Amino acid sequence: GFYDLALASGASGGKLLGAGGGGYFLFSVPAVSQKQFLRTMKSQNYEITPFTFDQHGLQSWTVRDS
Repeated sequence: GFYDLALASGASGGKLLGAGGGGYFLFSVPAVSQKQFLRTMKSQNYEITPFTFDQHGLQSWTVRDS
């Protein structure tokens, strides 16, 4: 399944976030495995949402075409 693919691609673990009509799977991926992980997920047409952590907590963003 999806989780097994993520682990085989370099993720060390993951957590399902959200419920209902939407949500996210958050994966922890060591820096050395990130390129392979992203390449595998994109090859399976999974959407990747970039985010960062900072002193204010989690931030995410969406880029919209104008």
